[in-house]
Amino acid sequence: MFLLLLLLSKHTLILTSKDLDSLEVWLSDMEQKMDEISEIAIAPDDLNEQSNIVGDLVTAITERDAQITAVIEVGRQLCRQATGDEALPLQYRMDQLKRDSCRYGDIMLVADEKLQLLAKAIPLSERFHEGFDAVMEWVEAVEEDLIQIDSTDLDTQTQVDDELRTAPELTTATPPHQLRKQREHNAELSAAILTYVPIVEQFKSDVKALQEICVPEDGVKLGELADEIVAKYDDMRKAVEARGQALDSIVDATSGLGERLENFVQTLQGASDRLRQNASTILRETK
Repeated sequence: MFLLLLLLSKHTLILTSKDLDSLEVWLSDMEQKMDEISEIAIAPDDLNEQSNIVGDLVTAITERDAQITAVIEVGRQLCRQATGDEALPLQYRMDQLKRDSCRYGDIMLVADEKLQLLAKAIPLSERFHEGFDAVMEWVEAVEEDLIQIDSTDLDTQTQVDDELRTAPELTTATPPHQLRKQREHNAELSAAILTYVPIVEQFKSDVKALQEICVPEDGVKLGELADEIVAKYDDMRKAVEARGQALDSIVDATSGLGERLENFVQTLQGASDRLRQNASTILRETK
């Protein structure tokens, strides 16, 4: 706190240098504290800490508001009452106080802007980290799932070395029931991928919004993380899509082959029946 001392001597009122110097020190201290949090963080915990700091600063600033307003008003009254030699030193003090008042207003403005940015950044940061963790965990789970469902007998199915980079190689040697099971499971994965589209889009939107708030260096890091997760998601989507196409082709091929084999067996059976009938007829005639 600083006091406005009014020295009443021969109707001359003077603002003391001590009080104004105290205000100068306080303003400089507040400006320095604001500068220390000039860069908005991207981690939720850091953002919450910054928000608490700014909140404390705003409280300290608002506590000074009424006092500074009162000092300025008293100073104006003093200027109107002072005459002659009394007015000159008083006017100097008032000019100094006006400059300090402008600094005070700038500090209030900066504090308000920081609070608004933090209020926007905190939920964005929380959604970013939650979205990154959720999508990454899901992608890794699907990747493991694809690897597991392809861990069948190597003697009956051609395996690929990397399930995520190339479409799986399936052959008609794969048992039909296994093909149907894989086809159904792949359809479930395709449906799950579609449900994650809005999550991925929201994630990308949050990253873009955070990049507009944080410092450029942090923005680059956010972009790299976003590119990583989106690339994994796209690779997974393409892998599942390619696998689905491969399964459809194999199932269609095996179905067609089964029909052709069944027709062939029926033809052979008919020929065999006719051969037996002819043989019986010939034997009867020879007797």
